[in-house]
Amino acid sequence: MTFDRKDLEEVGEAVESLGIMLERELGLVQQRLVELHRFLVRSQEEEGDLRAQTENLKQEIGKAVKSLEKFEKLLTRTESKLADVQTDVSDQENLFGEMKSELAAMKRELQLFRSDMVVLFKEQECLKSGATEEEDENDLDENRK
Repeated sequence: MTFDRKDLEEVGEAVESLGIMLERELGLVQQRLVELHRFLVRSQEEEGDLRAQTENLKQEIGKAVKSLEKFEKLLTRTESKLADVQTDVSDQENLFGEMKSELAAMKRELQLFRSDMVVLFKEQECLKSGATEEEDENDLDENRK
């Protein structure tokens, strides 16, 4: 098989066209690889940012949980104090009720004592006036004698 110059030229042109086409395709592949590399770099940066944000969120959630636990303890103490105050108020109301009953009883006793004193004063007045009358009568009797 003999090759003509024309055949060789055609093969050369075909190889050259194939080289040009390969260069274009390699350029496109290289361009896509560069785009893919940029995308991967951005993805890694975003992943790092997401990790940092996730870590910050975890820390914030931890702080919030601690605050909620403190708030729950505060509420529990407040409820306990409120229950104690309610018990104290109830006890004080009972104590005040007892004191009120005792004061009412003392008032009745004082009223009875007062009425007894009035009666005694009247009797004393009567006795004094009776004694005075008797003394006057005795004085009159002595003077008559």
